[in-house]
Amino acid sequence: MIKRVAAYTVLCLGLVALTACGGGSSNSSPSSSSSSSGATTTYTVGGTISGLTGTGLVLKDATNNHQVTVAANATSFTITPGLASGTSYSIQVLTQPAGQTCTVTSGATGSVTTANVTNVAVTCTTNLYTVGGTISGLTAAGLVIKDVTNNQQVTVAASATTFTITPGLASGTSYSIQVLTQPTGQTCTVTSGATGSVTTANVTTVAVTCTGNLYTVGGTISGLTGTGLVLKDVTNNHQVTVAASATTFTITPGLPSGTSYSIQVLTQPTGQNCTVTGGATGSVTTANVTNVAVTCTNLYTVGGTITGLNGSGLVLKDSVSGHTVTVSQPATTFTLTPGVATGTTYNVSVMTQPSTPAQFCRVTAGSGTVATVNITTVAVACKNVGQIVFVANPFDTGPVTAGPGTLASFTINPATGALTTANGTALQPAVSLGSNDEVPSGLALDPDGTTLYVANYGETLVSPPPYNATGADIAPWTFTASGALTEGTPVLMSTNTIQPASLAIDVPTSGGPYLYVGDNDNAPSNNGNVAAFKPTPLSATELTGSPYPGGNTPLSIAVDETQKFVFAPNFYDGTLSVYSIGAGGVLANVTGSPFALTGLTGAYGVAASPTALFFYVTDQSTTPGTVTQFSYNGTTGAVTQGTSYPVGNTPYGVTIDPTGSFLYVSNSDNHVYGFTVAPTTGLLTAITGSPFPNGATGTVAKPTGVAVDPSSQYLYATTGDAATTNGGSVAVFKITAATGVLTPVGTPVLAVDTAGAGASAIIVK
Repeated sequence: MIKRVAAYTVLCLGLVALTACGGGSSNSSPSSSSSSSGATTTYTVGGTISGLTGTGLVLKDATNNHQVTVAANATSFTITPGLASGTSYSIQVLTQPAGQTCTVTSGATGSVTTANVTNVAVTCTTNLYTVGGTISGLTAAGLVIKDVTNNQQVTVAASATTFTITPGLASGTSYSIQVLTQPTGQTCTVTSGATGSVTTANVTTVAVTCTGNLYTVGGTISGLTGTGLVLKDVTNNHQVTVAASATTFTITPGLPSGTSYSIQVLTQPTGQNCTVTGGATGSVTTANVTNVAVTCTNLYTVGGTITGLNGSGLVLKDSVSGHTVTVSQPATTFTLTPGVATGTTYNVSVMTQPSTPAQFCRVTAGSGTVATVNITTVAVACKNVGQIVFVANPFDTGPVTAGPGTLASFTINPATGALTTANGTALQPAVSLGSNDEVPSGLALDPDGTTLYVANYGETLVSPPPYNATGADIAPWTFTASGALTEGTPVLMSTNTIQPASLAIDVPTSGGPYLYVGDNDNAPSNNGNVAAFKPTPLSATELTGSPYPGGNTPLSIAVDETQKFVFAPNFYDGTLSVYSIGAGGVLANVTGSPFALTGLTGAYGVAASPTALFFYVTDQSTTPGTVTQFSYNGTTGAVTQGTSYPVGNTPYGVTIDPTGSFLYVSNSDNHVYGFTVAPTTGLLTAITGSPFPNGATGTVAKPTGVAVDPSSQYLYATTGDAATTNGGSVAVFKITAATGVLTPVGTPVLAVDTAGAGASAIIVK
C-alpha cells in the first residue's frame, strides 16, 4: 500500500498542469494493471475546449462515473482518476456553463490504450435570447420598434399583438426599447419593460400600447441660442425641452382631434428670454398644429470682480432689476442672475455688508446700461472695518503719578464708528506708561495687528555728550480684542538715537517686517536720523548701519506703497530724507537725499498714497500752512515737488484713506481739511464743505493726529498736543464714500486722564 500511494502521487504531480488530482465524483478505486515493478499504470481521459467563457461547465465520463468542473475560459480538460488500459469511456456534458451551451463534438467515446486520451473535443457557444413583448391597440401598418442600445429593430405588421427583435442577445446584455416609427394614424408608446438586461431566457415583458389618430402641437422658434428652453402645453401637461439654436419644436405625445391646448414657456433658456408671440392657444383638428410662434431675445448678466473679501454675508443688489446675490468669501467675482435684456439699466450696490469680521465693501462702476454682452466691469472692494483706536497722550500724567504720558484705546462700533473706552472709564480712559517711558509721540502697528509700538520721546537731556534723554525708548504693547493694553519690554535708545519721535513699519518683505524710527539723535544740537529695528519680537539690536543719517529731526515718517522707500521730512532744516529699503530692511539714502524743499521749512506730517507713486507733506512755516504733493520715481526714489495747498493755521497730521481717494489734514484752527486725490496726477481738489470743524470746544482744542479706519468709512482726529485747556479728545467723523465729505459722529471722546493734558498721535487697527 505504501508503494501504490507513492506511485499515485508521482502521477498526480506529473499531471498537475492539466487538472487537479483526485477529481471526479466516483467513489471507486483507480483501476489497476501490473507492471514489471508491480505498480498500477493508469491513463487519463481529456481533450480540448473551444469558446468557453462562462463558469459552471461540468464534463463527465458516464461509463466510469468520473467528472471534472472546468474553470471559465479553460481551453483543455482532464478527467481523473486515470483508467487502466483497455477501459472504455464515454464523455458527456453534465452541466452547462452560465449563458452557454457546450457539446462534445468529437472523441466522445473510446477505450484507453497505453497513453492518456487527449482527443476529446468540446465546443461551447454563447446562448442568445430575443427581446420582445406584447402590443395592444395596433391597427395600422408601419410601426417600427427599436432596441437603441444594440441598434436592432423590427417592423411590426398591422394588428400584431406581439413582437420579437432579432437576432438574439447574449445573457447579461442591456437593452432599451423605443418606438422608432409610429404606425400610420396612430401613436404607440413603450408603457413598461422598456429597459433591462437579458438573463437566461427570451425577454417577453416589453409592453407597447398604441392609440389612434393623435396630432402633435408645435411651431417655430426665432432667436434661440441658449440651452434649457422648456415649452409646455399646460392644458394637457405635456412639455418639450428644446435644443440650443432650434428653429422648430413639437410637443408629444399627440392629442386626439378636438382637444384644446395652451402653450407657455416653462423654463427660460440660459441667457435668454423667450415668449409665445402667436398661436399660444387653440384646438387640434385633423392635422398636426405647426403655427405656434416662440420668439427669444438674449439676456445679459451684470457682475464683476471682488477684492479683499474675508467676511461672510455680503449681499449685492441691482436696484433696477431687483436681482440679488449672496457672495461667500473668498469669492473674487460675482454675477447677478437672471440676466436682463439689452437696453436695461442697472445700478449695483451693497445690500448687506459682510460680518465676522465686519467689513465695508464699496462698489465702483456699478451703474450703466446693458448692451449686447455680459457686464463684468462692476468692481467691489472690501476692507475690514477698524476695530480699535489707539491714542498717544504725551503730556497726560495718567491714573498714577509718573513721568508724563499715557496711552488710550477705544473699540469701534462697526455700524456707526462710535468709540467706547477700552481702558478705565469715560472720564479716565488712559493707561499709564512704564516707569521708564515718557512723552509718547509716535505709534505704529505690526502688520499682523497684534502689537502696538510706541515711540517715547523722553524729557530732560543729560549732557555733555554722549547725550541721553529721560524716558526715551520704544515700547511694545500687546492688546486684547477689547483693546486692553499690556506693555512689554521697552528697547532703550542708544546715544545716537536718543529721542524717537515717529514710527513706521513696512509689510513683510525681505524677511521683514521692519520698524523705522525717526528721531532727534543729538539734541540740543538738533540733528536727526532714522533708526531701524526688527520688531517681531522687538530687538534691542538695531539693523546693520542703523541709525541712518538724515536731516534735522523727522517728526513723522512713512513707507511708500511699493515697500521700497522710506520718506522722512525734517522739521527744522527744510529737507526731505528718502531712503531705499534693501535686503534685511537696511536703509540707504537715495541719490540726492536729503532733498531741499522749496518754501517748506517747517515740514511736519507725511502720508504716502496707498495706490500710486505720490506722497504729501504738511508744513507749518507759512500762514496759512500747506500740504504739498510730491511724486517719486518707483525705481530710483528720486522725488519731484509738486503743488502746495493751503490748509489753515499750523497743520499737523495728514492721512490718505485706504482707497487712495481722499486726503485729510488736521490743524490748529480747530478744523480738518479734506481733498479728493486725482488718481493719475495726485493733484488735490478741496472737498465740498471743507474745512470741517473737529467738534471740540476751546481755542486750543486743535486737531493734531488724524487717521482713517481700514474700511475708509470713519475718520478720527485727536485734539490738543500741549498741556492746555480742552486738549486730549478724539473726534469721530463718518466719511461719505462718494464725495469724502465728513459728518461728525456724536461728540469728541475724552482720551486723557488729566484735563487739558493733550493728545497727539493716533492710529487705527
